[in-house]
Amino acid sequence: MGLANVAGAFCQSMPVMAALSRSAVNSEAGARSQVRTLLLLLLLLLLLMMMMVVVVLVVVVVLLVVVVVVLLLLVVVVLLATLLLTATAALALSSRCWCRPARWFC
Repeated sequence: MGLANVAGAFCQSMPVMAALSRSAVNSEAGARSQVRTLLLLLLLLLLLMMMMVVVVLVVVVVLLVVVVVVLLLLVVVVLLATLLLTATAALALSSRCWCRPARWFC
């Protein structure tokens, strides 16, 4: 509703309050009793709850994607570290041996 008031300020509309907007919706829908107002209120609450559920689901999915990306990066780092250690060990082993014409000395 606050956004509606801000947007309305740019086109010279009247400020809107919750009771006024509900009355306008009820009037447009042809409501003749307060039961309609109660039904509209329940419908709006249901809509808000559904929107909250969607927002929570989006946040959960984003967090899961972040966790998966972090885990994949961790696996890549571990594999690169293992490769580096293996290459370093092989280099250290090969540097202790040298070749003579007759045979290998280690």
